Amino acid sequence: MRLLYFSLSAAAFGETFIGLSLAEQLRRAGMDNHFVVPPVTAPAVRHFGFEHTVVDYATCPKGPAARAFIDDLVKTVEPDAIVLSDYGSYSRSVEFHLRLDPWFIEEYGLPILPIDLGEWENTTFEIDLVGRDPVPVSKKILDWPAHLRPVPTAHLDAGAGGSGCPYRVVAPEPPVTDLARAGVFNEFGLRRDDRLVLIPVSSWQQPGGRMSGEMSARLAERVPELLVHYLGRLPAATHFLVIGEPPPALLGLPAERLHVIPPCSIERFTTLLGTSDLTIVFSPTSATSARSVLMNRTAMVVQNRFRVHNDADVALVDAEVKLTGTVRDWLGRAAPIDPFRLWPKGAYFVQEPMFTDNPYMDALITAEILDETGTVAAMEGALYDPEIRDRHASARADYLRAVNALPDTADVVLAAVQRATAALSGH
Repeated sequence: MRLLYFSLSAAAFGETFIGLSLAEQLRRAGMDNHFVVPPVTAPAVRHFGFEHTVVDYATCPKGPAARAFIDDLVKTVEPDAIVLSDYGSYSRSVEFHLRLDPWFIEEYGLPILPIDLGEWENTTFEIDLVGRDPVPVSKKILDWPAHLRPVPTAHLDAGAGGSGCPYRVVAPEPPVTDLARAGVFNEFGLRRDDRLVLIPVSSWQQPGGRMSGEMSARLAERVPELLVHYLGRLPAATHFLVIGEPPPALLGLPAERLHVIPPCSIERFTTLLGTSDLTIVFSPTSATSARSVLMNRTAMVVQNRFRVHNDADVALVDAEVKLTGTVRDWLGRAAPIDPFRLWPKGAYFVQEPMFTDNPYMDALITAEILDETGTVAAMEGALYDPEIRDRHASARADYLRAVNALPDTADVVLAAVQRATAALSGH
């Protein structure tokens, strides 16, 4: 079987990693995989050794010419099915960059398997963005009978409509060895009893990056200020490793304990992730948070569930989390702010169904960025309190047992292709 993957996001690596990890599992089962990717993620595809076609949005054909290009590609690759990695990024990229109706792919008469990172059937098909009106998303996915659900982060079941096909997002990842951990600690000058906090940063999260509006740009600048304040309250044995270009505020961490490296190879990132004592992410759907759990490492997702636009909103937040003076001062500079799960863009409400009654969330620590007391306590406990660390490890173990009980990924995909093929033939 040969699969053709459209992995077209030029904003983040996560969607491509999801597709690559799926293809890697299928390759072991004897399946062939061909990727269509923009230049930014082509190196990762080459690293994995998959056949691929690079589409440079700056110079590629648009409109009917783009359609002809993809027609020729499909004839050349001769796929048995098409995988969208993922559904949301595919539809946005084809419309914006190629100037095409994304659903022309149905005309090839092939099974279409969308990787469903949002469990869209449970949503209103709108993405809430901070400071802006919601962005509508096509409901086309509802026309297809099989939706690939990567676990983590999706639920472990097929969903109310029965179309979800849960599969392990990656094959089980072995823990980093004590020798490799010692090597990382030695590289950064850490002692054996020190703790390492990993903070990966994507380019689109930078101030002045690919923002969605004024509030998003402001949150990109201001949220790291609070994070630095919280991290600065941790014991002096805590070191901080930032992968990527740090937002300027992060440079305010103690220089002797701050270690910054540029984006690195997949192998190196895996070692650093597996070495960390705590990884801080700003999206529960990120590949980093999922891999942390699968590697049995502690991950904290930082979010904001509060809308703070006026003094009355501040009072409501204070009634729930008892705002500190630092956070009150920060709100004076940063407000108005809207809820967000995907910092700094938003996506709080569209992801609510995804993370309701989802055991994945039990394997993560969720922190509210406006709750200084609770967030600092959660960080310090996860790093230094043996009882709390054991409790987190037990929750991850429970979740990992459920993930490992899923069918083999190749069997899930074969069944999904068969279901989609039957629907095409009317059976």
